[in-house]
Amino acid sequence: MFNKYSLAAISSAFIFVASAASADAIFVRSSQNFDTNLSLDIVRASDNGTVEIYNYHGGMRGDLLGMSDVNAGSNTDVKVKIKPTSSEDLLAVLIVNDKAVAMEELSESN
Repeated sequence: MFNKYSLAAISSAFIFVASAASADAIFVRSSQNFDTNLSLDIVRASDNGTVEIYNYHGGMRGDLLGMSDVNAGSNTDVKVKIKPTSSEDLLAVLIVNDKAVAMEELSESN
């Protein structure tokens, strides 16, 4: 038989799991030059995953330029080695468990 305290604990655990599952994100504070290395300030992943960098133009994802593995949790100053590109916009995609869970458009500084 459940009492009100065990139901509250189950509800709290469910809310924690649900919020942890939606914690995937990519944060970039400023634009940067697109040479052969990109730096992502923070990548937060609910499980181990990969950040993929693509050319991005007119809302369309282009060629894959590079990728870097990330661990579950908060990853700071994630470096991604990319192929040279003339694009002014790139798309960072976080892949966790074979699914795209977060995306961030990156713009080149002038």
